[in-house]
Amino acid sequence: MAPESPRACLKFGEDDEDVSGLPMASRREEFGDADVSGLPTPSRGEKSASPTVAIIHHDDMQLHHPPRYREIYELPRRVIAIENRLKGLDLREGFPPECNFGGRMQFLPASSPVAFGSPAPKKRRRTSYSSGPSADGRSVWDACRIVEAPEVEESDLLLVHSKSHIAEVKSSCELAMTETASFQPLSSPCADKNAKTPKVEDVNSDVYYSPDSLIAFRRAAGGAVQAVRELFELEPDTGRAATRSKVRSSFAIVRPPGHHCCNEPTGFCFFNNSAVAASHARHVLGLSRVAVVDWDYHHGDGTQKLFYEDPSVLTISLHVALTADGIAFPSNRSMGSKHVGQGKGVGYNINIPWPHDGVGADEYREAFQTVVVPALKSFNPELIIVAAGFDAVAGDMLAGTCLQARDYHEMTSLLLSLDLPLAVILEGGYSPHLIAEAADNVVHALLGRDPPQEKPRSPASAAKAANTGGGAGRNIKAHCVLDAVRRHLNTILPWSALSGAEDSKCFSENSFSGSTPSDAAARVDKLIDQLAERD
Repeated sequence: MAPESPRACLKFGEDDEDVSGLPMASRREEFGDADVSGLPTPSRGEKSASPTVAIIHHDDMQLHHPPRYREIYELPRRVIAIENRLKGLDLREGFPPECNFGGRMQFLPASSPVAFGSPAPKKRRRTSYSSGPSADGRSVWDACRIVEAPEVEESDLLLVHSKSHIAEVKSSCELAMTETASFQPLSSPCADKNAKTPKVEDVNSDVYYSPDSLIAFRRAAGGAVQAVRELFELEPDTGRAATRSKVRSSFAIVRPPGHHCCNEPTGFCFFNNSAVAASHARHVLGLSRVAVVDWDYHHGDGTQKLFYEDPSVLTISLHVALTADGIAFPSNRSMGSKHVGQGKGVGYNINIPWPHDGVGADEYREAFQTVVVPALKSFNPELIIVAAGFDAVAGDMLAGTCLQARDYHEMTSLLLSLDLPLAVILEGGYSPHLIAEAADNVVHALLGRDPPQEKPRSPASAAKAANTGGGAGRNIKAHCVLDAVRRHLNTILPWSALSGAEDSKCFSENSFSGSTPSDAAARVDKLIDQLAERD
């Protein structure tokens, strides 16, 4: 059983002394109190209509089309399925074919190959699917404010990405337009003029480009930014956030995802949508503190890198580190619990690395109740961004734990209980029916509704979900790792200074007999280091 949430900790801004090193001349003039809950908001005890929720979307994000190649998971149908489910439509309506772009795979360009892809016929039409209105006008989609995602401003991208990074993405998209092809880059130009196909290891299977990909990338990042802007009333002269808006929360249905991206495209990601949104909140809207909670199956390594030395952005990632196949993507050391930030950012990065994929509702509930929520209460952000990957749902074709789609309703509700502006931004999740169900649960929670009726799982999903919990970390107890995370955080700033009396620590600690929780965390970190070297 998960321990109860710890006793109330001091909050940033409640004491005269700034114990964190974070500049606290914050925004009391504009927000009244450093606690964002001091912004105008209805009493949670009042009986009122469902809170206003904004859904951010755009059909242009379907225009990022895959080539005709094996094992491509990040597909347009991901966002189509979510919209269909929220509208009460048939889930598969409007699904494009699995590999719908161009003809046979070939080296591109023919003169000096740098990519492997499928050119389209000369008369190619730019197409996307729009599902139109909901089935009956009474869906959760109809209960929300619907906003089309704008294209991101270049200035917002430059808040987190270098000019060279942006130029590389644009250059690849231009090649796709020139060749009228969808392709995957080669790790090095092909030297064999007679080769028909590249070696598997020479193809960058993590990313692909198509002629209209850039517009999709820009809509995805712009949609994430808009999800944040919807939550605030802005000062007309400065563009800064003045008060909370009537929109209490938002959900950005965006693709491709972004949380792996830092200084180059990787892991299906081209621009880090959630990080761009967080930086926009800080530098354009003028918020003092932003928190990013990443519940994707995979470690949000790009977001971690971008804010690793920044005490104004708290990053929390819950992710599977070890699997039956070895180490989970992104396969690097930085996913371990000992990576807590650097310089002024020490303590502001929290990793919860699961030792295996056999974790489920109990483990995530304990993580939220005893790490995520207490950390957020103490950090007291003016905005919470959720990097909402749904690939931890049991049966996901690429990942999957023992989590069920309905568990995202509970996690969302726990975040909503903090009564802070909340922007949920889609990241991973690769089985359309599963991510659609998980997203439906999130939106139901945002609207203050009970969870939707659970859909029966397919035999394939059930079989995959049953095959979890293996690998090098299979004998390491997840709750011991959690307790080790809490104990370590209690020893470092800012958390150590936020505790009250000696027996009232910011994060609760369990009593164990036998091996200590620190042993469990040390074993996980050691396995991560060993397997990352080998990967």
